[in-house]
Amino acid sequence: INFITTGINGASSQNAPLRIYPNPSRGKLTIDLGETLVGSMYLSITNTLGQLIYAKNIPGGSKILELDLSQAVNDGIYSLKIQSNSSIQIQRVVISTH
Repeated sequence: INFITTGINGASSQNAPLRIYPNPSRGKLTIDLGETLVGSMYLSITNTLGQLIYAKNIPGGSKILELDLSQAVNDGIYSLKIQSNSSIQIQRVVISTH
C-alpha cells in the first residue's frame, strides 16, 4: 500500500494516516480516518484514467466510514483521496470481485 500525505503547509504529525481495509477488497471498504474529524472532509475515488468514480462529503464527527462499491466499480486499481482545508491523503485501493 502506498501512502502519501500532503498539505498546504506540508505534512504534519497531526495528520493521522488513513487505514483502508480490506485491501484488496471485493468492493466493501472500511476507512479508518485515524481520529474523529473536527471539520468536514471530501472523499473521492478515481480510476487509473483519473475519472471520478465516487464522491462524498464527510461530516465532522466521523471516524470510521464504510463504503460498498461492489456494484459501482469494476475490478481494478483506484485512488481514494480524502481532502480537508489543510491536508490531502491518498491511498491506492485494489478491487477484485473474483
